[in-house]
Amino acid sequence: LGDGTITKEKGQLSYRGETKQSMHSFATKTLQACLTVRSDLGKIKENNKNEINYDRRDIGSSELKKLALRWGLEADKKLQSKIEYASSDFYKGFLRGWADADSSPQGNQKKGVSIRYASIHQDNLFIAQRMLARLGIFSRVYLNRKSAGNRLLPDGKGGSKEYHCEANHELMISCNNMKIYNEKIGFEDAKKAFTINAK
Repeated sequence: LGDGTITKEKGQLSYRGETKQSMHSFATKTLQACLTVRSDLGKIKENNKNEINYDRRDIGSSELKKLALRWGLEADKKLQSKIEYASSDFYKGFLRGWADADSSPQGNQKKGVSIRYASIHQDNLFIAQRMLARLGIFSRVYLNRKSAGNRLLPDGKGGSKEYHCEANHELMISCNNMKIYNEKIGFEDAKKAFTINAK
């Protein structure tokens, strides 16, 4: 749902940034514990610095794709009712995984701190909002935080290219709700967890 994709053959998770190695290891161990996957799942190929995926750690598995499809999650990344009607324990794991992959702690003590989920699918955020509410966490959804249009983005080859982007929407958790969020969901990503606790 975050920084991953579903292809014809597999589901793939991708990790970048400072915590890519620890998150890659965590995801590998979790998948090996929960799914029937190859013993070499998560094996890292050392890429040349000139290769497109040099700064990325990927995990791909056909079983991961089957798991995603079982919960109605397909290549378009639109959430289905199966996910919303799952248990509270599922909510916690699902929202935590989404946050690790694709949310960001923002702000500072002076201006205010918040946790934000972003999506081009506003219905995904309304589903997440209802899931959070059932866990006792209040949030707000802001539509069209970024309007649709062309933006200069990384092209995957070390440069930049102009791409047409859909309108982007945000779900925001702030104030006392951040404490509840931290207690019930939190982050596996050590950098994000540290950022929230520091603030």
